[in-house]
Amino acid sequence: MVNIESYSTQALKDDGIVLRLRTEDEMLKMITYILFGSSYDKPIYSNTRGFIKANNPTVLVKEMIQIQGMYRKDSGIRIRGEVITISKDVLNPAFSMAQIKTIADRMSSFFFFSGFQCVYGVFDQGNTFRLLFGINSVSFADGHKYHHNNSDVRESQLYVLNSIIGEITGAPLANPFDFARLEFY
Repeated sequence: MVNIESYSTQALKDDGIVLRLRTEDEMLKMITYILFGSSYDKPIYSNTRGFIKANNPTVLVKEMIQIQGMYRKDSGIRIRGEVITISKDVLNPAFSMAQIKTIADRMSSFFFFSGFQCVYGVFDQGNTFRLLFGINSVSFADGHKYHHNNSDVRESQLYVLNSIIGEITGAPLANPFDFARLEFY
């Protein structure tokens, strides 16, 4: 089983809608959690793609904000969250740790070569692996905003993810995703 979800950018409160993921502090909290987890939930692997200096959350936020400011897109949602859940049944038990790291790296390449910086971490959830991605909402390549709620985008992500999983586990699709199609690959 493979599933992709997006972090909600709105939280419904008694007094109305509260918007999230719009401030530097909220970006910092998300990036810190993805890279280092919490006291009870640590990632087994984390990395970044598209940054000059990796693993310092404050510097990563500043780099994202610099890209957003460069294109004057520094309002609204500043970071997008993607959650990918992969059942351990999909992977070879003898190689599942190496396979899930490779899947995370390849999926981050998809986001990066599509023009977006990302921070990502892999969390072991018992019967599943949870991959968390924090994606800059503005493309470093052309300034376009990242829209994860478009059904075409979601379908494309699932297609890419299934192609990556098939390639890594040895059960490729009949028509796998060609990474050479991406502009920056």
